[in-house]
Amino acid sequence: MRPVSTERLLSLRALPVFGLLPIKDLNLIARYTSDRQFRAGAPLHAANEVLDRIQILTHGQVAVSKNGERQRVDSAPIAIGLFPVLAQSAVDYETTAITRVRAVEIDGRRLGDLFDDYPRLLLHAIQQVAQGLVSTSSTRVDFAVRGSSLEEVEEPPPGHLNIVERLFFLRKILPLDRISIDALASIARQLEPADFSADETIWHVGDRGDELLVVLRGVVEARKDDGQCSRRDRPGALGGLEALAGVPRWYDLVARTPVEALRLRVDLLIDAFEEHTDMGLDFLAFLATIALELTDLVAPPPDDSANRDPVLLAAPSLDALREELDPQQPPSDGATLPDLPPAPPSEPA
Repeated sequence: MRPVSTERLLSLRALPVFGLLPIKDLNLIARYTSDRQFRAGAPLHAANEVLDRIQILTHGQVAVSKNGERQRVDSAPIAIGLFPVLAQSAVDYETTAITRVRAVEIDGRRLGDLFDDYPRLLLHAIQQVAQGLVSTSSTRVDFAVRGSSLEEVEEPPPGHLNIVERLFFLRKILPLDRISIDALASIARQLEPADFSADETIWHVGDRGDELLVVLRGVVEARKDDGQCSRRDRPGALGGLEALAGVPRWYDLVARTPVEALRLRVDLLIDAFEEHTDMGLDFLAFLATIALELTDLVAPPPDDSANRDPVLLAAPSLDALREELDPQQPPSDGATLPDLPPAPPSEPA
């Protein structure tokens, strides 16, 4: 394989799903990218288009417009279309080159192939997106109890569920369209019953977030020190974002009535993602969908980036990243890194 240009490699740092990967993995992903150029006035994508490519601008400026009205101007380096591609969803804005634009492009289908071939990259992406969501949503305690299901779910039959009942219940609450029965049964067998009495604290702020709580029936309430609280009186899986992100709980969770639930250790779910990559890809798409929804849920910061949303993500400067990778190497767009062999798929994440 030919060496990958430093600019193409470093441009991947614009993507939070890849930014913290070791250089050998960035080098591997960079081989799935291509260089693109756009003249001033050329569209990068149209409104209502289902994006199938992520574009990382390395030079130039673009205008982001909705309904024919310009919303803002963004300058390189910046990444466009990450979450729409992962969520396989359409966008309601269009992006047009203002100046001559150079970009590094990743085809969404090839990215899916890459995740399928190298599950450790998929697990890294899930963790990074989950961390970003926790950071973004931690001001909204109502987000903590929204659950994993995109639709309302009825309570399961009374009493603790047998393996078959667990399986069908999990299929309803987990956002996994392509999960196999074998994979789902493997998860269902690992669930452990967990009952809580009224007013019992399920977890505190700062507790280790290493499991999901699947609420079967009862009312739970999330509380923050600033006085915010939000209740959930429907079944669903809670606490998954912190568990996948590997960060502590950022709210107290209390049983307001007697609660029947099941616990699932997050490492068991991660093992299932690694073994069944379709399942992991579906979950990553679900997280990306949440990220897009947060654009409307979370108040923007009061600065000049107030209109920026999770679809467009700023990156560090390329010169700063070159210095980070090789302090002895002067900035040069044509520099290359050694050709590194890809690690075997079985290497741990």
